Amino acid sequence: MARRMEPGPSGEVAKPAGLLVPVERSERTSVRPLVLSNKDDALRWKEGERLHHLLEQACLRFAENEAVVTDEAAITYRSLDSRANQVARYLIDWGIEPGDRVGLLLDKSVETYVALLAVMKVNAVYVPLDPGFPGERVGFILTDANVKAIVSMSGFGARLAAFDLRQVLLDTAK
Repeated sequence: MARRMEPGPSGEVAKPAGLLVPVERSERTSVRPLVLSNKDDALRWKEGERLHHLLEQACLRFAENEAVVTDEAAITYRSLDSRANQVARYLIDWGIEPGDRVGLLLDKSVETYVALLAVMKVNAVYVPLDPGFPGERVGFILTDANVKAIVSMSGFGARLAAFDLRQVLLDTAK
């Protein structure tokens, strides 16, 4: 959908980030627009590198910068990585292996990012579970996805009691 460019306070219309040039047609290929841009499109990752590897690199560069900020808390890159490593070791000790599915039943909090990163560090798969889902829906997802464990908080203990799965409660796990 095309957007109309509105003039700014000074009356000038902002320049687009890139410049569109005429469409190139070829007998063997479909129509492809060429876009010229002033941005650097160099790849920022290496083959086989995963998201948690990129975050670990960011931890080295921005260790004391805030990585996650919520209404209740903020966490630095160093602390996020350290807590995620701790939870990842805990998951491994509990028998979570690469490829296993781990349910995440968390509110929007710092712990959500810690859990996501921890599951990725184990090379497992996270299955997001919305706390607003009815218990039957959560049960269906857990069964359908063949979830091996759930990472959550003790505040969801009553909801989790209905499921016969390993539970890692981030606020009580040592």
